[in-house]
Amino acid sequence: MALTERNRSALYQGLTTVIDEEAVEEMLSYFPARDVEEPATKEFLRAETALLRTELKDDMTVLRTELKDEMAVLRIEFKDETAVLRTELKDEMAVLRTELKDETALLRTELKDEMAVLRTELKDQTALLRTESKDDMAVLRTELKDDMAVLRTEMAAMELRIDDRMDERFRSMYGLTIGTNVATVVAVAMVIFAALRL
Repeated sequence: MALTERNRSALYQGLTTVIDEEAVEEMLSYFPARDVEEPATKEFLRAETALLRTELKDDMTVLRTELKDEMAVLRIEFKDETAVLRTELKDEMAVLRTELKDETALLRTELKDEMAVLRTELKDQTALLRTESKDDMAVLRTELKDDMAVLRTEMAAMELRIDDRMDERFRSMYGLTIGTNVATVVAVAMVIFAALRL
């Protein structure tokens, strides 16, 4: 029960004569000065706690419902965004695949052209080398023929000199005179000449 100001003042004045002033003030603080300041009882606390628990449950239910709704909306938005992204990626991949095919086809064409040019150049170089080799072989053949002709001429001249020397030696060895048998001399010379040629 609340104390009126008059009763509170009377108690304060009467008790301060018996006990300490601070102790009186501390005791009077437990008694409310108005009806709205009634002390809280266990029943009151239980009722308030139950009410607060109910309100919290209601708020949690509302919050859970709102969160579920938000999650559902977010899931739908995410699905839509994923579908759009998947479509865009497919389109980009299709464009990229087309570009790669075009680039590959262009590169293949360029490589074929380069290979054709290289093949033509190699053929030309091979033909030129073959012609130069033929010309070199013809020149070498001509030079060899000329050298063989010169060598043959030199060999013939040498054979003539050897024949002349052999004739001179033959005459000097056998002391041939003008009356020597010509047929014998010719026969012996032919035999010697044949032996030298072998």
